[in-house]
Amino acid sequence: MVKSREEYEIKGMKVTVNVEKFVCMACKRDFATKEQMEKATIAGYAAYRKKVDIISPKEIIHIREKYGTSQKVMAKILDLGELTINSYEQGALVSKSISNLIRLMENPHNFIILFNKKRHELSHTQIRRIESALRDQKVTVVEV
Repeated sequence: MVKSREEYEIKGMKVTVNVEKFVCMACKRDFATKEQMEKATIAGYAAYRKKVDIISPKEIIHIREKYGTSQKVMAKILDLGELTINSYEQGALVSKSISNLIRLMENPHNFIILFNKKRHELSHTQIRRIESALRDQKVTVVEV
């Protein structure tokens, strides 16, 4: 196995990542397994996120779980497609504007503003779960 640094272009931006590959004993050429290519892609996306300062899948999960919401409910509150949060949590790259929107949700007061706008579209169970999570954080929900 050999380790090297390779440059990838992601959304028009060049990023450099550490990769591991195998070397063919017969022809001495290097090659990557499917798993190694997936790791390189994940590393490339992580480098891209860092370079352009966009939110990571772990950060999205943390923010969503902070409020006790499912992916579907979080997408509804943010006015995104039903599967969008899932794709972001699975590693899809988020636009800068969506990244900023989700990061604003870290602040409970920002979350409450959007939550209240979508309250009428949520079930009583979903509302109670969110309000409970907010109470656990000692945040008062004022319905508008």
